[in-house]
Amino acid sequence: MMSTSMHRDYFSDTFALLYLRNMGIAGTVAYSLGVACSFREDIRAFFNHNLKTAAELIEKSTTLLLSKGLLPRAPFIPYPDSVEYVQKESWLNGLVGDRRPLNIAEITQSYLNTLTNSLGQSLMMGFAQVAQSAEVVRHIVRGRDIATKHIEVFTSLLRDDHLPAPTTWETEISSSTEPPFSDKLMLYQTVSLSAVGLGNYGAALSASTRRDLAGIYLRLAAEIGTYADDGAELMIQNKWLEKMPGAVERDALIKT
Repeated sequence: MMSTSMHRDYFSDTFALLYLRNMGIAGTVAYSLGVACSFREDIRAFFNHNLKTAAELIEKSTTLLLSKGLLPRAPFIPYPDSVEYVQKESWLNGLVGDRRPLNIAEITQSYLNTLTNSLGQSLMMGFAQVAQSAEVVRHIVRGRDIATKHIEVFTSLLRDDHLPAPTTWETEISSSTEPPFSDKLMLYQTVSLSAVGLGNYGAALSASTRRDLAGIYLRLAAEIGTYADDGAELMIQNKWLEKMPGAVERDALIKT
């Protein structure tokens, strides 16, 4: 059993707050879906309660990070003086020819996906130096490298329009190699964050109207999907993946 101090000191307080904020954001998305898909009154009440606590987690962590000057702010753009309508179909371009600057929705998604990948990159870096299984280490290192590559993609999109990108958080991890977490927990977190990343890319895809961005998000989502699938297979090999209840296998009940 690892000591509480080892759990607390492995990642910095700043990183812990950023991680909690990110989990709160992921929670609001998941619990909103739970509310929308539930019909029993007690189940709806359960998800509504969880939705409220996730929102409170975002609020408290954001307030504390801002008060300490630790939360990187999204880029500012000039406030528009009037409504402007799109005049040409080329406004959708991005693959060839004249490419317009990112709009506010696209800036927001690029910035948020840079930030979440930065958190994932640092988390995987920390996990990799304490994981015990060679297979788990290789999978986590692969996730770190994917996150690093995706950060470069989103950072370049922002910098092409002379916009700032959020910082990375590698320095918020200690140099300890003593495992404060089990391989099972770290691999589960890795697979779960991959699923969150897929959801983020799906939301970004729906909010982006420049055609080149659609191609970027589809390509990055495919890479994350393959990585998440490989992580799930590794969990199955180790007998760590709990089976979710599902439809009855009717064919298996038929006696032949």
